[in-house]
Amino acid sequence: MSGFVYRDAGGLAQAARWALYADSLVCAAAVAIALVQGPWALLYGEFAGPFAAVQLLTTLAGLILFLIWFYRANANVRAMGADGLMGSPGLSVAWFFIPILWFFMPFVVMRDTWKASASPRDWQGQSTDPLLGFWWAFMLMAGIAGSISFRLWLMDDFDLIEAIGIFDLIANGGAIVANLLSVAVLKRIQRLQVSPAHLSEHFR
Repeated sequence: MSGFVYRDAGGLAQAARWALYADSLVCAAAVAIALVQGPWALLYGEFAGPFAAVQLLTTLAGLILFLIWFYRANANVRAMGADGLMGSPGLSVAWFFIPILWFFMPFVVMRDTWKASASPRDWQGQSTDPLLGFWWAFMLMAGIAGSISFRLWLMDDFDLIEAIGIFDLIANGGAIVANLLSVAVLKRIQRLQVSPAHLSEHFR
């Protein structure tokens, strides 16, 4: 026995989707403002503070809800009979925050969760969907560009505004694509996990 119980993640998936869509809209607004008014507007403009607070809120909401859903999805494939998966559902989420390892381990555990969702009994033999590679590439692009932009902003040097603006555009544009790809990954895994064939395989 795996010790895990299958629980429908439909509600979590829906909440995560809407949060990711909301964050994408805020990122799109940031891109539009930067292109029309320049990076100064997002850094020192009249509404720079409130806008930054809203963007932080939507970013955290999207990330947290996506990871809560992922925890449940990873636990579900174990309940569906998948053996040999790395670590635990909790560790699968923790990889997103462990220095150095977060460069590649989130991709690995998401890939394995996708494969196990497609074929719980023989997931190691499943091929990796190219969508996952694009998803993680844009996640990394958005995260790294955002980190560089934030570090430059902390230097409080007006001469760096143009550089900050460039990295902000990369981060926000990458985040839009990463969010939409996250939704695509979520929807695909969710469809696989609620497949009657998969459920009957485990609960028969």
